[in-house]
Amino acid sequence: MNMPEHDTFAQLIEEAGEPEQAIKVGYEDIERYGARLPNALLRFWQEHGRGSYNNGSYWICDPAPYQGIIEAIFKDDPDFEPTQMTVVGYDAFAQIWIWHRQRYGITVDLLLGTVYNPPDRSRISSETGKQFSADFSVGNFLSNFLYFDPTTDEDGEPLLPQARARLGPLGHNEVYGFFPALQLGGARRAENLRRVSAPEHMLFLASLEPLTVTRLTDPEPGYPFGRIVPVRRVGSP
Repeated sequence: MNMPEHDTFAQLIEEAGEPEQAIKVGYEDIERYGARLPNALLRFWQEHGRGSYNNGSYWICDPAPYQGIIEAIFKDDPDFEPTQMTVVGYDAFAQIWIWHRQRYGITVDLLLGTVYNPPDRSRISSETGKQFSADFSVGNFLSNFLYFDPTTDEDGEPLLPQARARLGPLGHNEVYGFFPALQLGGARRAENLRRVSAPEHMLFLASLEPLTVTRLTDPEPGYPFGRIVPVRRVGSP
């Protein structure tokens, strides 16, 4: 990564606007997470609130309802200690964004059954040789949705507009879940979606099978930026 540090949350507001359905955060929550999360995210909570972007596609969330999911997924894992991890966001189909105090951003994709943490080199500035600050990195991590392709159905059509039309818009701590779950043979189609509690559905998906830790390889022929490959199951050495 080669970029100067800047206010990544200010850039998010400039490019995507204020969060929708925003709930401002009180002093008690700021105190609770002061030792766990970067100051830049705490300031964003205070000034702009916790809410959604892109019609409920992406949520900056209250971590409290999701801590049990971290503990369920990463209990006894040799590399990912739940006490160092805090859920900071998720998407409409139960992808989870976690902040780790040392490893920074971790993405858990419950539909694919994967855990991805960018390599150490991604946290180092090629200009200065120093590690990017936590304030810069957390804003950059939570702004990544600006560049995401939409989640699609089996025909390649975006799922969110179909889900909203069938089930209505999501509120805080809700996701669209597939029934039956994809891991149980369900089809990736809008008619199989239900609007459900995000923490409960995420915990259910996490219980179906151990997730797979993945990594980004070094650049190689045909893959100038590397490729993501499986490494091991969560909970195994």
